[in-house]
Amino acid sequence: MTESRLIEILPHIYIGNCSDELLEHNNITNIININSSKKNYQNYNTLNIAVTEMEEFVHSDDFINLDFNTMNDFIVEILKKNEKVVICDNATSIAFAGSCSFILKFIGMSFTNTITYVQRKMNLDIKTIPQILIFQLFEYYTK
Repeated sequence: MTESRLIEILPHIYIGNCSDELLEHNNITNIININSSKKNYQNYNTLNIAVTEMEEFVHSDDFINLDFNTMNDFIVEILKKNEKVVICDNATSIAFAGSCSFILKFIGMSFTNTITYVQRKMNLDIKTIPQILIFQLFEYYTK
């Protein structure tokens, strides 16, 4: 996401830009960095999840193998400490999928309602989300 804002998807769980200013203003100390390269955020507890180069992913039908379980386990640990976490990346669609995976696993919302809920929170056109990512989410949901 290139905008300088955070979207609260659920209490204590955000999607958005990982600028120090935004993180400090919102008392966020935990970051999930979903990107093609590992980034070291000084002074933040960071989980790096490597994915295909963003530009390549957006224009391909390749399965990206996004590790939803690792990401969701990290979020659960953060929430147990009553802290906040932001999912940030260079592709809005991947942050979308990450937040959907958490809702599907821990909130128990239906697949369709989850997609619609997060889409509305992020003000996204669902057509901008690669179909392969929706498919991967559905596979995760049905396991």
